[in-house]
Amino acid sequence: MRHEEKYTAILWLNANNEDSLKLSFRAAAQQILKYHPSINVLNGVNLDDLNQLSSRYTQGYRIYIQKFLGVQEALEILSNTSGRKDIIEEPAATELVKELDGLPLALSTAGVYLEHVTTSFSEYLQLYRASWLKLQQTSPQLSSYGGDRSLFSTWQITFDRIEQQNAKSAKLLKLWAYFDRQDVWFELLRHGNSSDEEWLRELTKDDLSFNEAVRLLRDYGLVDADLSFQQSSGSGGLDVKDLEWALDSFGNLYANQGKLTEAEAMYTRALQGKEEALGSKYTSTLNTVNNLGNLYKNQGKLAEAEAMYTWALQGKEEALGSKHTSTLQTVNNLGLLYADQGKLAEAEAMYTRALQGNEEALGSKHTSTLQTVNNLGSLYANQGKLAEAEAMYTRALQGYEEACGPEHVSLYLPALSTMSAFGDLFSRTDRKDLAKVMYSQASSGYAAIQGPSSKWCRQLEDRLQALQSESAKSKGGQDKSIEIGALKSRSLKQKLYKLGSRLKVG
Repeated sequence: MRHEEKYTAILWLNANNEDSLKLSFRAAAQQILKYHPSINVLNGVNLDDLNQLSSRYTQGYRIYIQKFLGVQEALEILSNTSGRKDIIEEPAATELVKELDGLPLALSTAGVYLEHVTTSFSEYLQLYRASWLKLQQTSPQLSSYGGDRSLFSTWQITFDRIEQQNAKSAKLLKLWAYFDRQDVWFELLRHGNSSDEEWLRELTKDDLSFNEAVRLLRDYGLVDADLSFQQSSGSGGLDVKDLEWALDSFGNLYANQGKLTEAEAMYTRALQGKEEALGSKYTSTLNTVNNLGNLYKNQGKLAEAEAMYTWALQGKEEALGSKHTSTLQTVNNLGLLYADQGKLAEAEAMYTRALQGNEEALGSKHTSTLQTVNNLGSLYANQGKLAEAEAMYTRALQGYEEACGPEHVSLYLPALSTMSAFGDLFSRTDRKDLAKVMYSQASSGYAAIQGPSSKWCRQLEDRLQALQSESAKSKGGQDKSIEIGALKSRSLKQKLYKLGSRLKVG
């Protein structure tokens, strides 16, 4: 590895936000002192003081993570992590690293999996190719991350294997996902074992059950245990960072389960604790405020939601700046709220600001940008600005196709929402043929993802039947009127038909 002659360790810092960066510096300092307690540079440093810690770290080399450009380097990673030697002459191994597109984490995930099984490289390659299609059917939102296809697919293969070996390990990992890459520990889950989830009660009945589930996740490289925390605190689990963070995470979990009362209780406790410990304008506090705004909106408490969003927005503008993506997310949330309240002018101002900011920060083709484009289209439709709405829907749909690929866009929920809205617009402007195309493709997509009896499928089928009835009544002169009143640009109409043909779901 480059620079291995000069340095004895690699320290990873999570710079996702100020909290995660503080914790990373703190963990790095603790790790250094554990193995080198006599290092003078860290003596007397307050491990909770980010400024002191960052000013003391002046040695080392900053590593930028990127794809491996050469097959040789990728094969070395795969060989080291899988424990399989002399793979350079194996065609299937070379084909696999090319398929994984040089992504170090995907290569490592595949390698760790292969270390624990007798599966050949050729057999793993078949699993990998089948995994992506499965992911598109079960988790279509992953299409928005296009370039990480390799990582998602290798991770899914590993997850499936874990689920076969220990179902509780797999369920624990799913629960863990709500904790934002942070730590969970035995005592935290044990105190929550009053849940109606039987697997969680079994998992936390004793240390042995919990540790067995965690061991499997560790074996496959998905989690790490902090033994220093166990030694210092006597805990039998993983290290605790922050009670308020744990409450926040449980709030997210309950909100996603539809347990809104429980979620509100968790968020409220987390907010009170953060305000006391960090202040009302701290970014972590503001994230909880934004979460409460989302919750109140879902509960129909629109006035309370507006108060939360306004608080979060003002705080984020001061702490992060008006163009930070987290700020823009709250701007977009306010736009959605104003639209629900019928404040269409205010909603338009928020959407326009969010769109301009996302275009600058993320680019015009990023899925977050495109979702704001779609929101603007819906707003324009409600305002009666049908030409503007059409332009927004067209841009969003074409952008989703570019971002996800024509083979996956028909399984991407935001794209299906745009198709449905586009169908409504075409029906409203008496372009029934194009409305049928959009409704049919959206219905096929929802059926593939949610099942043919889902709410959206039923609604779209009703709209299609209504169109059929109208067509039967006015069949005589309809075709001619559609051609005369069709899209302003014939080429755009042809593009939509072409797009519709590509969106067919088998």
